[in-house]
Amino acid sequence: MVNLIPDSPSKSPNYWCTWSLQNYIFGQGDSLFNIAELEGSRGALHARNNITENLLVGENGWASSIFKEVRKDLIVILDDGWDLPLLEIPKFKNREKGPIRDGINSILNLFHIKKYLSSFYLHPDRFPSAKGKPEERLKDLNEKFKELGWKGIGIWVAAQEASDFKDAFDLRKRKYWQERTDWSKFASIQYWKIDWGIKMHSIPFRKLLTSLGMQQNIRVEHAHPTGPFNNKFGDGLTSEKYLRHAQELLKFSDVYRSYDVSPQLSVPSTLDRVAKILVNSREKGSGLQLINCEEELYIGAALGCAIGVMRHPYRELRVRNGEELDFAMPRPRNSKYRMDEVVRALKWHRIAPPFACSALQTIVSNEILYDKWLFKSGDFWDKSVLNKTVKQGAPAVVARGIKLPKIVIEGKKPWVVACKNPNGAVSIATLGRVYGRKEFVTPKADITLFLKKSDTTLGIFGYYNSLTLQFDSPKEISAIWAQDLKGDEATEISDRIDKQETSITLSGVLLEEIGYKNASEEDISDPGLVIKIE
Repeated sequence: MVNLIPDSPSKSPNYWCTWSLQNYIFGQGDSLFNIAELEGSRGALHARNNITENLLVGENGWASSIFKEVRKDLIVILDDGWDLPLLEIPKFKNREKGPIRDGINSILNLFHIKKYLSSFYLHPDRFPSAKGKPEERLKDLNEKFKELGWKGIGIWVAAQEASDFKDAFDLRKRKYWQERTDWSKFASIQYWKIDWGIKMHSIPFRKLLTSLGMQQNIRVEHAHPTGPFNNKFGDGLTSEKYLRHAQELLKFSDVYRSYDVSPQLSVPSTLDRVAKILVNSREKGSGLQLINCEEELYIGAALGCAIGVMRHPYRELRVRNGEELDFAMPRPRNSKYRMDEVVRALKWHRIAPPFACSALQTIVSNEILYDKWLFKSGDFWDKSVLNKTVKQGAPAVVARGIKLPKIVIEGKKPWVVACKNPNGAVSIATLGRVYGRKEFVTPKADITLFLKKSDTTLGIFGYYNSLTLQFDSPKEISAIWAQDLKGDEATEISDRIDKQETSITLSGVLLEEIGYKNASEEDISDPGLVIKIE
């Protein structure tokens, strides 16, 4: 049996983050709950309350129920709320309209939680079995995840100190953060996800955390906290301000996260940010300098970026008016039915791991493709876009360390990304488009990927009418093997391709057949396969 995928996990700092699942708990089993409970800051308050010991590692908890096949490739990030006491959230006076003063209540709640954000303390009302010093509590929890097969836990960190835990005489707060890196080292926690907070745009603050983290072998992830859209009601493209801040952070960061987007327009919002960062990255950084593109798993796989998985497989637990209501994974893309994509992307990273954004030149096409979405109630948490159409754009083709692929198609085009990893592996992905409010489809094009004669290992993601591998000189081929990245056995396809002196062409039908060979029942993931040319 030929298996093209290594069994050992990738060393890349990929993770599954609890935030989307935290946001899916409130309202389960109540078909009449008010959608406004999930929107804006109030929805975030509910989400913060939905991270507890029982939900995480209790009987049938999240950690024991999901991603068994690739847990060893993933850190679990405990997101916003993990180190807070349980919050008292004022109830709506009216189930349909909500309280007149809910905005004030939310502000008061935020004032309350600032006492505890970044305390790194597991409160007993959330974690009743936690005992001992803060670092001992963290270590015990981390061990529970490792026992279930995960790499361990990482932690979400607010860009500020917890007011009830800081010392007024610790002026730069170096002692405060040194103590928390010491706790993390003791607990074998090797990842911090730094997010919003009072100091979120402070470069010196982020440098301090990075420096302290490096001393304790902690990977520190940074970001430019921003809204979920690029120039929301303008040209739909990434702002210069975002890009400037990203470049500053990448000078010293191990990981830079592209940041939150809407699920409906996730592809262009994420791709444009990532593409612009890569194109403008020339200076080598002092850290790993990886980009984390969050939930766009095939962008991460095919462009050499780390991924922060947010999706989960829990379905039909919160239904209103006969429709599943999940802001993070709505129809038509419906990512909770796309769990196989997680496996395929992570297994490709075992072959071609993420690499520094400055390592290779990135080029993009001049053509910009746009998707747009009319947001209605129940679509998303950002109330400012309700009943409005938002457009988001990104370059039609992005190539990293390789020539731009050639795309031939009539009508709507897919986004196409390609990359040649420093270790020699080549990857390509086609990315889906939005059609009105009802469809998310990847148009099938005839695509040519330009390769060196020495290129032999390829990761192929998405849909194609055909894919031609055009080599720079004649290439002798003895055999071609292909394998679903979700599977563990390759199939020889040498007699099912069109071979020419300097090229081979694979039909889209063949790519889908192999790329779906080990697909899970009911899963609607895009196909993903690895090809080995001998």
